[in-house]
Amino acid sequence: PEARPGCLCIVARGPGRGSMMLFNVGMRPRFPPVASACARFQSARPAAFLRDSCSAHTSFAVCLAVPPLVAACPRVADGAARTQGTAVPRWSMLLSSTETAGASTESASQGVGGDATDGGDSGRPAGTSAESTGGPRELWRARPVQKEYREVEEVLGISALATGSGLGLALLGVAPFTPPNPFMAAILLTILQVRVAHAWTLRQLQAQARRHVTKVELMSGDVENSEEALSVRISCDGGLTRTLALTAPSSSSAKPPVCDVMKNGVTFIFLDRELGDAKDEALLDAALLQSDRVISSESITVQPFEGEGSEDDALNTVQKLAALRKEDLARLATKEESSVPAQVSRLRGAAVMSGAIILTGGLVICLGGRHAADVTLREASVPPSR
Repeated sequence: PEARPGCLCIVARGPGRGSMMLFNVGMRPRFPPVASACARFQSARPAAFLRDSCSAHTSFAVCLAVPPLVAACPRVADGAARTQGTAVPRWSMLLSSTETAGASTESASQGVGGDATDGGDSGRPAGTSAESTGGPRELWRARPVQKEYREVEEVLGISALATGSGLGLALLGVAPFTPPNPFMAAILLTILQVRVAHAWTLRQLQAQARRHVTKVELMSGDVENSEEALSVRISCDGGLTRTLALTAPSSSSAKPPVCDVMKNGVTFIFLDRELGDAKDEALLDAALLQSDRVISSESITVQPFEGEGSEDDALNTVQKLAALRKEDLARLATKEESSVPAQVSRLRGAAVMSGAIILTGGLVICLGGRHAADVTLREASVPPSR
């Protein structure tokens, strides 16, 4: 858009075309209430309203219509704007050379009147695309399961300690009756077993965390246009982010629709209705849960857990949704998967049970073995009777 010459203009982005943002400039706001300001701004002469407001108030507010540039007063100081005492980023400012009017007023009027439609598509409902909202559109949000993850991770560590202690006690119980070389081999196998078992259960816990979806965003595309490609970003726990490119299926496409992937692929991705809710249920269904589009490509970024290794090692543990076939989903559909907190609770219960059983069994073997060794030693020390 063309800025009105000879006037200082502020460039900003808002939640949609024609929507308004209000910022107090300075520390002594004496501007009218926001509702009144919005009503007055949507009058026939928004540029004149801004010019009059700027000249009437020492500490004034600047209303912006997005995407057109609305002329503000040159008295706007080059500094950080403040809203209720909270600093917001410095705006980009453009200063032209001559003082003429006209083009900016028309652009602002078109922007204010364009809330219900997007551009030239007057028949398209608002809010069906990411572009109509001026950025990514949030479709889903859920609380993370980091608290449950940390608790179960600690339990797994304690369980590994109990398992190692139980196996060590068992080895002490059989030590008097075992030759040195087999005993040393048994110790090495015990260490390896405890380490592998702990790493396996920890890997299961990490997979469950990365299965939990915390946010779904529509990055680009219009869901109302079935031929237009969509870009959907899915954020999961464990630092996992999937960016899916969804396109209309071709007649020869063997890929499953994304709705089947979300429905039957809950082993790898799960939207927990108890921990989250849809910000726009209709748009979420149209873009993902009930969409016939297929995943043409998938970009994955992941942050490794502590002790997991490099990012490449972490990527090797993540299943790509774009690689799932219809046969894979048919097999997965027969499995009944529960929610992430339920699976994490099962891991916790299994770890506690196994650790307690092995520790108790090792203690019994240790006491029994030492007692048998003492009896054998006493019997060997008694001289034979004549």
